[in-house]
Amino acid sequence: MPFFRIIASCTVAICLLSGTAAAKAPKSVICESYGDQLETCEIRTINGIALKRRMSKDRCIEGQTFGIYRHDVMWVDAGCRGEFISRRFGNETFSRPGGGAGSSSGYRN
Repeated sequence: MPFFRIIASCTVAICLLSGTAAAKAPKSVICESYGDQLETCEIRTINGIALKRRMSKDRCIEGQTFGIYRHDVMWVDAGCRGEFISRRFGNETFSRPGGGAGSSSGYRN
């Protein structure tokens, strides 16, 4: 009997762990700063992030008005508002309105 209890306990533990894996940070997010307000948003950051679509008249410049704060958290500042996506491989770029492309660095301490 103890063998079956061990198997049942392991099955429950695996189910609980797989539930937490589904709660990972999203692959895309709309992150918005109004005025000079620094804001943070959850997004998967393992391979970097990119600006997919700017939604503000204020510019979104990586390392200046947006970037990665820490694991699975990004920041926006100085009126930057946009849709940001997680890079799959770390080397994709995306067109921005008005030319240019998004990039993946921009750590801010």
